[in-house]
Amino acid sequence: MEYISGKHPVYHLITAERRRVHRLYFQKGLEKQEQGLVTIASRKKIPFQFVDAGQLDKKAGAQVSHQGVVAETDPYPYQEIENLWDENHLLVLDEIQDPQNLGALCRSAALFDFGGIIIPETHAASIGPGACHASVGAVEYLKIARVSSVASVLEILKKKNYWVYGADGNATKSVEEENFPEKVVLVIGAEEKGLRRLVRERCDILLKIPMNREKTGGEIDSLNASVAGGVFLYEIFRQKIKKRRENC
Repeated sequence: MEYISGKHPVYHLITAERRRVHRLYFQKGLEKQEQGLVTIASRKKIPFQFVDAGQLDKKAGAQVSHQGVVAETDPYPYQEIENLWDENHLLVLDEIQDPQNLGALCRSAALFDFGGIIIPETHAASIGPGACHASVGAVEYLKIARVSSVASVLEILKKKNYWVYGADGNATKSVEEENFPEKVVLVIGAEEKGLRRLVRERCDILLKIPMNREKTGGEIDSLNASVAGGVFLYEIFRQKIKKRRENC
């Protein structure tokens, strides 16, 4: 059982109907503010109750702001890897450790039309309450698979005619210089460490984001993983939209 907190994450949890919601908890004194979610819960026959703020704090945990609502739900329903093959754009996250970064990347992926995400089973953040909250509920609409070996999955994807792109600050080619094909896999490495060697070796092309490091005297020379991922995701999405308009 998991506890998902926050108005938007809980709303999308309920409306996406990907997993069972056992009960909703609302903060006493906020009956009017939560009327929308209460109405939806009643319509979907989800039990709910109003409790003290302290009880919500305990269920939500110290790391997450519950905003007056917490949902008791089943764990996140990961997909089998085979269910991602019908997605032309896939995001692979190579040992992202921070649930906030994971959630933010999921949010960007959903908005920039990446329907599938692949994460490792070990040494990485999972789609738990923190990531759900950071994604603002976007994880409920994505196909997310966990795999034992990212490198092995990349080999499979290449055989399925995907082009695999790795985000690497030391690459010689910039992301805006690449003409992305129809079937794209974008690989984002872990915070600070970047792509692991075997994963990097299985990428067809490594790309970087052009940056001006002079303003910081070279002391700040990289982006946060979720920010960098958002830049790559947007550029791939931008090119797809541009090609679609040109072909109309």
